[in-house]
Amino acid sequence: GEDPYEFGVERPCCSGLQPCGGEWTARGASAPLRCQRACEGGGGGGGATTQEEENSKTGLKTCVGSAAMSSDTSIWSVAASSESCHSDKGIRGEVGFSCTDASGRVDPTSIFVDMGSTQDKVGCFVWETPDCQYPMRSVKQIDFNVEWDGCENLWMAPLWTFSFPWSPVTGLQGLSGEVDFVEQCPVPTIDTNLGCYDAGQGANCWDAQHWGTGKSSMGPVHMAMTLDTQGNLEVHRCALSRTNCIKVARYTNYLGIAYPTTEGRDNLYKFMSDIFNDRPNDAGWLGCKAVQNPTTSCKYAVTNITILSNTNAHIFPPEPSKCAALNPKESPVQPIDNDGN
Repeated sequence: GEDPYEFGVERPCCSGLQPCGGEWTARGASAPLRCQRACEGGGGGGGATTQEEENSKTGLKTCVGSAAMSSDTSIWSVAASSESCHSDKGIRGEVGFSCTDASGRVDPTSIFVDMGSTQDKVGCFVWETPDCQYPMRSVKQIDFNVEWDGCENLWMAPLWTFSFPWSPVTGLQGLSGEVDFVEQCPVPTIDTNLGCYDAGQGANCWDAQHWGTGKSSMGPVHMAMTLDTQGNLEVHRCALSRTNCIKVARYTNYLGIAYPTTEGRDNLYKFMSDIFNDRPNDAGWLGCKAVQNPTTSCKYAVTNITILSNTNAHIFPPEPSKCAALNPKESPVQPIDNDGN
């Protein structure tokens, strides 16, 4: 959605995008130029893309259209490294975009990953939110929408969060504080993973409920993570309307056990999103039963991420900070499971 002549000289559009809406060589002689994934009529400079065309391009209901990620407005950026995926090509991000709604407005919190936009599908594709980190002790609820299609046989995690340093004392995932909200691990099931397998908490930590499959989310899903006043963490999967919720993970006394929030610490967390599709870099590859999938057409979208604080204050500063988009405009509905809990 950026204007390639914004600064008075031609700047090439990002990979996978082309100039649309005017003549490439005559700024001001026609409609403003915008970098889009496709132009009306299939060529550059052919006019603005219609909303129906954008919808058919993503094929996802919660991410009607897509636009290039802007470092000025998007909370997301390509990560510098990965602990679990190794590739001779380094970390890649050209298949990541921002989502637009029906009016063409960009959701700064969103990430749309489209493996169909590249021929070279083998690699480590990783994004992070280093500019919008948050203290977990201040969190009451995290909400977002997620949708995916064609992601079978692929270690992908549309949204997860962790704090650095990652479990430096024990090296155990279950004590690291990592929360994998939506992850195809173990392949081919979709799970919410808290690392309960090595947390040593017995029945006080349960996760990996196999609540979906990588093939498709079968439409949009709403996810909500809650932290109560005792520090108990729960994750719920709901309908997009935030009804018909099912509890898919729980960690009793999470804040009193996880490394980032114990012994006086309140270390900052950041969001991550990734597809690991090359070769292993640690034991996680084997543990998640990951495979290399050179023909994947996986696409997923995470939209409308908000973080509700447990005080009357927002966690992030107001606009023009791009992180302000993570502050809910109103208190989100607290998830109520079908069993009433």
